Amino acid sequence: MEERDDIIGLLRAVSGRMRATRVLHEAGFALCVVLFALAAFELVRMPLAGVLTDFYWHVLLAGLAIFLSHFYWVHLNRDVYPMSMVWLSGEMSEHEMRLRHPAELEQIKIRQAQEQETEQQESVQEKQTARKVEEDQ
Repeated sequence: MEERDDIIGLLRAVSGRMRATRVLHEAGFALCVVLFALAAFELVRMPLAGVLTDFYWHVLLAGLAIFLSHFYWVHLNRDVYPMSMVWLSGEMSEHEMRLRHPAELEQIKIRQAQEQETEQQESVQEKQTARKVEEDQ
C-alpha cells in the first residue's frame, strides 16, 4: 500500500510540474506574439527596451524556477537524500526503477525474458546439431 501511495504522490508531483511548465511556455509564447506583432505592424510605437527587459526577467525567473524544481525533485529528493547517485554512475536499482519508471522496467523484463527464450532455443538447436554430427560419425 505504501508503494502505491509513493507512486500516486510521484504522479501528482509530475503533473503539477507539467502544468507549471505549460503555463510558463504559454506566457512566453504570448509575449513573443505581442513583440512580433508590434515589430511587424508597427501599430503602436513604444520603447521596446522596456518590453524586452520585462521579457528577459520573465525568462530568467522561469528558467530559475525550472532549474530549482528539477534540482530538488531529481537530486535532492527526500527519498534519495543527500543525493541521487544515478547521474554519476548511470545505474539504478530495481526498486528505484519500479517507483520512478514502472513502464520501462516492464519493457526491460519482457525483453530479458525474450532474450532468455531465444538463448534457450539456440542452445537446444546447438545440442541437436551436435548430436546429429556425433550420430553421423
